[in-house]
Amino acid sequence: MPVRETAPRTIAFAGGGSGGHLSPGLAIAEAFESARIPLRAKFLCSQRPIDAEILGAAGVDFAPIPARPGRSLRALWAFPGAVRAGGRLLRECDAAVLVSLGGFISLPVALAARRARIPILLVNLDAVAGRANRFVARVATRVLSAVPTRHLAVADSDIVGMPIRRAARADRPPPDCRARLGLDPQRRTLLVTGASQGSSSLNEAVPSILSRAASRELRRDWQVLHLAGSLNEPRLGELMERYRTAGIPALVVPFLHQMGAAWGAATLAVTRGGASSVAEAAANCVPSIVVPFPHHRDRHQRLNAAPFVSLGAFRLAADPSHETGEDAPLAEVLIAALGDSSFLESAAARLRSTGRTDPGARVVREVESLISRRDGR
Repeated sequence: MPVRETAPRTIAFAGGGSGGHLSPGLAIAEAFESARIPLRAKFLCSQRPIDAEILGAAGVDFAPIPARPGRSLRALWAFPGAVRAGGRLLRECDAAVLVSLGGFISLPVALAARRARIPILLVNLDAVAGRANRFVARVATRVLSAVPTRHLAVADSDIVGMPIRRAARADRPPPDCRARLGLDPQRRTLLVTGASQGSSSLNEAVPSILSRAASRELRRDWQVLHLAGSLNEPRLGELMERYRTAGIPALVVPFLHQMGAAWGAATLAVTRGGASSVAEAAANCVPSIVVPFPHHRDRHQRLNAAPFVSLGAFRLAADPSHETGEDAPLAEVLIAALGDSSFLESAAARLRSTGRTDPGARVVREVESLISRRDGR
């Protein structure tokens, strides 16, 4: 039977290092709130500043874990301490369930939860499950996936879609979203985003491409909303000057916590292919040019975008920094899309026609079921 405790239970979330691992967890916490289920959310995250920035802005309780990414000697040396820290924090908050969101933080916390006999719900987010998720799946009580993946034993009925925060969904028409950000309400808007940490190659390439292609029509009809990333704040003035010199109206900021306004303002996006970025673009019906991060061996960002490329709503472009460093492949795709009104209209229509699901509600039911089983109900 569903869990409806009068006293809030604590649900621990393990993930971090980027917004892509944190935003789905925040969306799940919001789903508990929408269902009026008492909940205390405790996020066990990385020590990276972006985690504190995102979780602090969301107003949730969080604590960093001293884990390191990769398989270096420093990462291996830090791992036992990360497991101990995870176990201590899980005990202190009296976690009823651990929701593991992937990334290098999730593995030590999942091991600590397993030792403490705390049920573990793995929510895989990418089309290619990473090493941490493949290991966590072995100790998890239940496994769900936002997208199909051949790397985990997940039934079709357990593919739930990507949980998306309210703050990442546009709640007003495009002119209102643009005005809210200080943009011209009537101009078509190109959103450039490398996600929470930004993309140095996109930051370099997109202003250069637009500067070379700055026709009278482009300057008249388009404006740019460029999210440079939290790590690139010192370069904001330089980026703004490059757009100004090209005669293209632009707003350059490091990061927006209210991403719904950015997606709502956008006519077209240039984005990385992280699972959350792809899902947010699709949910907000924004035609997109996806530039996968080129240094992932498993090419999961390309696979994340593949269903929407097949739909005709997204287009793929090679990263400008990969191999030759030339931006010609991205330039060709971007300039063609900016001038192709039929693509922009049809792509948005195709995204609107896709079915809408409520992944957060499904995860809530799974968490309730785990708590009921643990309590012997």
